[in-house]
Amino acid sequence: MGLQHLTMEILSHRQMFVNSFYETYNDVTNDVYDNIDGAQVEDRLWRNWVILLASYKTLYRTLELPFGYEEMKDLVVKGIKRQNAEVLSSNELGNLWNAMIYLHEEGMIFADADFKIRYVKSLKTDLVNREFKHETPVLMIRLTHFIGQYKRMAKQQGETVMSKDSIRYYLTTCTAYLGQKASERWKEYQDGKPKVVFRPAENNQVKAIEISKFDRCMCFDYQQLRDKFDLNLETVTGDTADEMEREMERKEREEEENRRNPRIF
Repeated sequence: MGLQHLTMEILSHRQMFVNSFYETYNDVTNDVYDNIDGAQVEDRLWRNWVILLASYKTLYRTLELPFGYEEMKDLVVKGIKRQNAEVLSSNELGNLWNAMIYLHEEGMIFADADFKIRYVKSLKTDLVNREFKHETPVLMIRLTHFIGQYKRMAKQQGETVMSKDSIRYYLTTCTAYLGQKASERWKEYQDGKPKVVFRPAENNQVKAIEISKFDRCMCFDYQQLRDKFDLNLETVTGDTADEMEREMERKEREEEENRRNPRIF
């Protein structure tokens, strides 16, 4: 018999629903708005929940449903607040990753000094001890300098500056977060250049040796960030870029040839 009898019972009250819904919807809208900070919740988000609750309130007595309106309203309000928090978190994360791209392109943070992308087959942090089937890109970030440069950029552009605790919260609750790595090697930069010390070399020459430091870092699934936030922090040399362009052109020619002359099996 399935659920068809339930659908038929609901449809039998269609005219009552049509006559009552809009007035009920207005009442529920005001009721829900009073229970949330409506100005801080995206209008489309909470009104979608209101449509469901108004439909329930219109029908629950007629159908003798087991849950009262107030009980369902409490669930809806909790759902609105939870979803709104998730949306805000995603928006803030998007802003943070966009800021990282900007800071890198403007020479305010540097690869191998403030962040790095390593392709690894295993990773151990305070949250995971994972083996990967294939080399997997992991984004590693030294948080302190990134936060300092992010705040400087935000102030220059007149944007609201998040606190260090807020930034850490959004990053650590991101689904791509893999935990904190206790120690990773980093280059030290000063005035936009790697710090160096000079050591004696052969033939009365001296050689510059870059200074490195071991420091903890936050780790993220870089592929997930690329897919969700369009994050791109990888750069390549000119010859590598030329080779990549030739490969893309070759694939485009193959695809075009396949379209013109499809294989018949």
